[in-house]
Amino acid sequence: MSEPIQAIATNNYLLATPIGSGYMETSALEYDGDKISGYAGSAFKAGDEFPQSATDAIGYVTATSANIDSTIDNVSANSGAWGGSALPISAGPGIKFEIVNDTLVASVDETVLYSGNLTGNGATAQLSEPIQNFERIKVYGHTDDGMNCPWFTEFYPDNNTMDVGAVANNAGWGKWFNFTITTEGLYTNVTGKVLTFGSTIWGDLATYGMTRVIGINRTAGGN
Repeated sequence: MSEPIQAIATNNYLLATPIGSGYMETSALEYDGDKISGYAGSAFKAGDEFPQSATDAIGYVTATSANIDSTIDNVSANSGAWGGSALPISAGPGIKFEIVNDTLVASVDETVLYSGNLTGNGATAQLSEPIQNFERIKVYGHTDDGMNCPWFTEFYPDNNTMDVGAVANNAGWGKWFNFTITTEGLYTNVTGKVLTFGSTIWGDLATYGMTRVIGINRTAGGN
């Protein structure tokens, strides 16, 4: 077992070898600024230098304390978003959150269940999923005067039969449309009627149409 090494200053020498084996003369030490860099003309290899003094370390911390404090505050404020801790997030009614290209995106919670132009009495379309998966349903359509005379209605899915009233561009004409949506999502244009101002006789419409069905605020099912 080797003997312990001690460093004892005595007069102009520094004992730096096993006790009794020799002395290091402090006057032969060489310095690079405030670090010992060599001894008696022989430089120490990289990594052997003495560290900077505690005074320099304290000075650095003091000089940069404002930046250090700012960094700590920034990390504390954003740690949840960076994954440091759970950050509670809740979307309100009709709003949904999605991760798109590593970005949290908020958008209106709407799902298109049908898009096209379903025209005429008795015409049917299969929706992509049941309307009961949503809080509300919105239906867009047009009168027999064409796409330039649109209508829309919004309803809760516990009602699957709806009547829609619309005023056409023909002065004095009122037009109504009736449709049903089954539990399984089958949409049917049932009837279209027109009533001329001053008349009590209903006429039939055959060319009105439905263009979109949208589910709002998903409550069940999946995309």
